Amino acid sequence: MSPRAAEIRSRWRRLAWLLVLAPPALIVLIAAVYASDVPLWDEWAVAPLLFKLRDGSLQFSDFMARHVDHRFVFPRIIIVGPATFLGRWSIPAEVFASIAVAALQLALVWRMARASLRPKRVLPLTLAASMLIFHAAGSYNWLMGLQVAWHLALTCVVASFWALTARPGRWSGVITAAVFALVGSYSMPVCCCASGLGRADHSSRQSHA
Repeated sequence: MSPRAAEIRSRWRRLAWLLVLAPPALIVLIAAVYASDVPLWDEWAVAPLLFKLRDGSLQFSDFMARHVDHRFVFPRIIIVGPATFLGRWSIPAEVFASIAVAALQLALVWRMARASLRPKRVLPLTLAASMLIFHAAGSYNWLMGLQVAWHLALTCVVASFWALTARPGRWSGVITAAVFALVGSYSMPVCCCASGLGRADHSSRQSHA
């Protein structure tokens, strides 16, 4: 490859990475401008938890309490964490925690793509994942701190697949995937399938061995 062609290719790669980073940057901008401390919808269900934190009566059972048809233990921990350090309920802190968790999800997608696809296909897939994960059409949801439960659960699903593909046919990969599945299952029910997928993957690899 000539120096000129290599330079053009490098410029296109930099442009592609800028496009990959544009959706999360837009969500960060939206959150910085519009995120507020006013609870919305289901966020009011978190208020009793924070009242108990203020009164010093918060217990483990409060984290394990059911919310509708599931238990979102780990999102509650994420919500209580900033409130403990800041001394008040901070929904913007929860919003930026959601963005950080979603960024981890995108990074895991990129790692899996780089490990399993041809180099020229990695950036297009990562760009598509970035646009799907950080879709600005759902900007209203990004401004709700409680949405961290969804982002954490989906990131755990992706992390389970990453663990299985990074350590194929090894119990360490299955155990790591199971840990992520457990965290996701206690965030949102959407992650309950991950542990089953992990067992199925390990069983299929043993049958082919």
